[in-house]
Amino acid sequence: MTSSEEERLCQVLRKFYSAFHTLGRDWEAVSRAADDVGPHRCEALYSANQAFLQLPYQPLLADAFVAMVKDHCHNLLDAHEGVGAPFAAGGGASNSEGPQPPHPASRTLTGRDHAPGGGGTTMTEEDGSG
Repeated sequence: MTSSEEERLCQVLRKFYSAFHTLGRDWEAVSRAADDVGPHRCEALYSANQAFLQLPYQPLLADAFVAMVKDHCHNLLDAHEGVGAPFAAGGGASNSEGPQPPHPASRTLTGRDHAPGGGGTTMTEEDGSG
């Protein structure tokens, strides 16, 4: 993830955190407030961090939320890149099924695919939309 992509992710996460605490579970409104990342992504982010987001709004908790989600994204990207590295580099590892597509979890709220071979595609939601 480039520094500009990471900065964008931080901005979107801060907007999401603030919007959620202001607007509640109105995912359409939260999505608009968080740079139109999509209501399904907002709901998925809430579901993954529900316990943390139930804490009362505090600026320090906003910072902690951003750090926690960023760390999670980095861990997913690192794990995925470690598995896919031989294929990305054209290495000699063999896989009877061939190279696998990027794991959906490696995609961020910015809608960019950061896995090897990705090309800025939009994130596919669990319900198939997006």
